[in-house]
Formats: sequence, structure tokens, C-alpha cells
Amino acid sequence: MASPIIGSGTNATIVDFNPPGAPSNTNPIPIADNNDEKREQPWRYLGYPAFSKFLASDDDAFIVRRFGTLHARSILMLQWEISRLEQALDHEDQSCLTQSLSADNQYLANSNSFLLDEQYRPKRTAILSQLIPLLERYDRLVWYYSELKARPAAPKRVVKNVKNWLVENEGAIADAESQFVGMDKDLIAMVHREKTPLRRMLEYFRWFRLARCFRSRKDQAHQYTTYFYSDTTTYYSDTFMDMTVTVIILLLGLGMLLGPAWWLQKAGSLSLRLSIICIFVPVFMLLLTAVAPLRPFETVAATSAYTAVLMVFMQLGANSHQSS
Repeated sequence: MASPIIGSGTNATIVDFNPPGAPSNTNPIPIADNNDEKREQPWRYLGYPAFSKFLASDDDAFIVRRFGTLHARSILMLQWEISRLEQALDHEDQSCLTQSLSADNQYLANSNSFLLDEQYRPKRTAILSQLIPLLERYDRLVWYYSELKARPAAPKRVVKNVKNWLVENEGAIADAESQFVGMDKDLIAMVHREKTPLRRMLEYFRWFRLARCFRSRKDQAHQYTTYFYSDTTTYYSDTFMDMTVTVIILLLGLGMLLGPAWWLQKAGSLSLRLSIICIFVPVFMLLLTAVAPLRPFETVAATSAYTAVLMVFMQLGANSHQSS
């Protein structure tokens, strides 16, 4: 089969669509009929159509580079160009102050009119005209990059998802164009979603993710598995997973309140009640850290409130034993 020709005449360019290293063979290759045959030619049946759908299918799959070094260098270059024009403008302004002029020519040193600058000091007007687009580019680049810089690095689980896809479908994307996944420190997730340690722990267990009740039931148009077969890519329902985490948190909360309440009620001595409190307070702090993305002082405040509740339970238990 002849390769397509782009252009015409003597400048025509022959474009070879065969992948690098493919044997030269003029015999047509039959269209793949099943998934096994398609996997033998991932560059043809997967490629960027499949990779793009995979990245867009879930928040835990889309990563891109921040290009931190290039952004910094570009900002520095614009900063230098603006600084150079700033110095030229300062020089023009100083010349108005130091230029010796007769009484009839004082208007040549006037700095209170852009119209006079256009007529008698066109260089100053030209400098300002150059500064405006440069400042606009500089401000836009600094603003956009500050937003990118504020984003946290891509979570390891998201990077691992993309790496696993590239390994599973080796050859679907050219090696030179898939090297970006190895630059971990420069990668950011398109959508950053804070997940608690409890949620991450549940997602870690494969049997938990693959349970039928957690599988995503939405036949979304962009979902990867709707168009491409994969025995390793699975999607689970975020809604059901969040509901499960909520139920676990509620059960843990009830246990941390009702458990010590009954235990303190049965405790016969003050030292035993204090021991019970010393056990439940650290456990509460650890569980709170696992189920809620709180800052340290918020964790301490919540633990203090919980300790106050336990002290009330302890006092009630002491009064009950005294009355009996």
C-alpha cells in the first residue's frame, strides 16, 4: 500500500504512517476482529483516542505537567524586557528635568500631556506602547502560573493509574510522548480532590473496589470502558463510596460516645475511670485524623471537646456509685 503524499510538485512529502521498527510489507493487514488481535496493534486501535478517553474518564486519571522551570524562565525574560523599557522611560523622564531650554521652548520638557508626547517626544510614547502588551503578557503569565504553583503535586495514586495504563497498553503512545509521566515533581492533577486516609484505605483494597455494589452504574459517554476493552481498568461509584465512608464515621462516632459512657458507668474507682479516659482520648484523636482532613489545631480542639464529654460521663458515673 502506497504511503499518502502531502503537497504537490517537487516539494511533495511522503508520509509513512507505519510505526517505527515496523517491517516493510506491502500486503494489507486484516482488520482485527477481537480484543486480543487489537492488543497486538495498540498504536492503531488505541493510541491517543483511547488515552484521551482514559484521562478524561475520571478525576483520578488526568495528570499534566506544570512546566515550572519554563514558566519561571519565561517570566524572568518578560521581567527583563519590561525592566529595560522601564529604564529607557526613566531616562526620557529625566531628560525633561535636566534639558536646558529657552523660555519659548519650555513645552518641549512638558510631562503633563500624552498629546504633547506624541508630537514632541515620540520616543516616550513608543516606549509606553511597547510596555502595555508586555505588561499584559507578564501579568497574565504571573497570574496563571501562581494558580498552577498553588496546586499540590499530583497524588501518587493518580500517577500510578496513568503509568499502569501505559504499561498495559505498551506501544499505544510513542515513548517520547509518554515520558512526561516520569516527571513526578512537575505533575499536577487536573482536579484535586482531598481524600481522607479512611477513603484512601478503602480504595487500597482491590476486593472492596471491585464489589458489585461499588461498581459505577453510569453509562457515561466519556467513560473509557464503554469504547475500549480493558481487564484491569475499573470504575467505582464515588457516591456509594462516600456513603460508605459516612456510615463508617457515624458508627465510629456512636462507638466512641456510647462505649466509654457505659464503661465509665460501670467503673468503680476514680483511677479506673481516668484510665478509661486516657485510653479513649488518644483513640479518638487517631480516628479523627483518619476520617477528617483537619488541621492540627482543629484536631486538638475537637479532642478537647470530646475529653470534656468524657469528664461529664465520669462525673455521672461517680455520682451514680455514691448514691448506690
